[in-house]
Amino acid sequence: MLGYTNNELTGEQRATAIGRIAELATLGRLGVAREVVPLDEIASAWHRQSTGTASGRLVMTPHPV
Repeated sequence: MLGYTNNELTGEQRATAIGRIAELATLGRLGVAREVVPLDEIASAWHRQSTGTASGRLVMTPHPV
């Protein structure tokens, strides 16, 4: 199980963490497991997400992949 919460962080700690995330994203060093799915396959995508069989975050697009 993957998860994250920053509820226990101070405002300063949260700002530092968000700044670091932005820095890594700008450098191209931050990745997110994702799968681009055409909108006409949304039913299948929702099913895979709800059953835990999706290969990462599902990104819906109105255009064919």
